[in-house]
Amino acid sequence: MSENMGKSFDFPLNIKQMGSTDVSLKVYLEDYVYTYLYQIAKRETVCDKLAVLVGKHFVENGKDICVISGAIEGKFAETSGNRATFTQESWNYINRQLEMHFKGLCILGWTYIQPDFGTYLMPSEEAFHKECFKEKWQMLLIIDPKEPLDTMYCLKDEFGMCRLKGYFIYYDKNEAMQNYMIENSPIPPKEPLIEEEKGNMFTKFFFPNKSKKEEPKAPDRIDAAGRIRTLLNRKEEERARDDKFRNIAITAVCTSLCMVSVMMCGNLISNHQRLRVLEEQLVSFQEGYYSDIGKVMEEATIQVANVFKDMDRENVVQYEVVEVEVSTESAHNIYWVEEGDNLWSISNKFYGTGDNVALIMEVNGLSDENLIYYGEKLVIPR
Repeated sequence: MSENMGKSFDFPLNIKQMGSTDVSLKVYLEDYVYTYLYQIAKRETVCDKLAVLVGKHFVENGKDICVISGAIEGKFAETSGNRATFTQESWNYINRQLEMHFKGLCILGWTYIQPDFGTYLMPSEEAFHKECFKEKWQMLLIIDPKEPLDTMYCLKDEFGMCRLKGYFIYYDKNEAMQNYMIENSPIPPKEPLIEEEKGNMFTKFFFPNKSKKEEPKAPDRIDAAGRIRTLLNRKEEERARDDKFRNIAITAVCTSLCMVSVMMCGNLISNHQRLRVLEEQLVSFQEGYYSDIGKVMEEATIQVANVFKDMDRENVVQYEVVEVEVSTESAHNIYWVEEGDNLWSISNKFYGTGDNVALIMEVNGLSDENLIYYGEKLVIPR
């Protein structure tokens, strides 16, 4: 059981949510721990890798909360068919590191790193978790660094495990994890180290060519078949998911096209009705137009006839005036003012002197001797 159960808990301030919030268990993973686990995961090795997760467990309002502030690599693990398992030496190493760097913390779960196999929970890992991690708040974090993907699992009941929907990454100083990372860097040195467990140190150092490399163990055929089935199942799931998305996309496109077609048909019907109304209006306007044109033409004909009648009367009057003027011209001369004329020059032209300006003004009814116009008709007495 956790030593921290029932105590108050202060939530970290700087957090980032990965996935969605899970109802069964809330997990906070410190950033240095997350970085260290992926450093281990990306290290080139033949077999899978292990680590344990350490931190504190709380209960807040009846809900389990785990704060993971440390990770210890599962060194000295055994491999069988490229799958790693903890040994007693591994647990001794983990307990020493827990006491040295993470005193006061408890083991909250473990990490299994399996490159190229996704985050699928294998039966062997599920059986190991049920045997060694019996609390429901203890979790299994599976990492595939090639994708990269990671998924957390916890005990649903005594019969199986369930996948957590997500977790939170928080940021803190975490000096304990920093010190452990400095002392246990997963980055290998440039020169290969001499393996102490393989023969005499003196022989290994001075005669490196005599050391025989250990032949890698042949993978377990049953385990390899299981992995192949896992890969096939994963590919089948991906294909089914792609088909589902493709069908959804096709359905959405077809629905959109149908809606567009319906809207276009509605617009065509509406436009056809508008055209019919417009055609009826044009026919009505045309009929009214020709009717109005006939009336206008008739009225115009009558007006033109009246105008010609009026013009005939005016011509008769003009003829009479001309006859009168002709009759009066015997006593007067008619002169049309030319450009540059004035009354003095006109008087001088007809009388040989400019003294008859007053006579011309009197006969023509002029008030100003300087006000005559070009083309004006003047009567010049004889």
